[in-house]
Amino acid sequence: MKRITPTDIINKDFKTVLRGYDAKAVDEFLDIIVRDYEEVLHENEQLKRELAKGGGATSSRREQVAVPDLSEYDEIIREMLARIDRLEKRVLR
Repeated sequence: MKRITPTDIINKDFKTVLRGYDAKAVDEFLDIIVRDYEEVLHENEQLKRELAKGGGATSSRREQVAVPDLSEYDEIIREMLARIDRLEKRVLR
């Protein structure tokens, strides 16, 4: 499954309609999502580097590092975009 990128979120285009959502509010919300998602991706890369550095340590000295499964965020963002898309289609009816 292809991972969604911050650029995918930024480039997502929503049509405007007479009684649609406030475009400014949607844009502001998507900006927040992009910032948070970029943070998560950056943190994930940092954790991967730290984990790779610690690869030579013995298991008795190695700290147990919980690496979160960030793929759940991809699915959440996809669901959010799908919901927005469905709502947009409802408004267009």
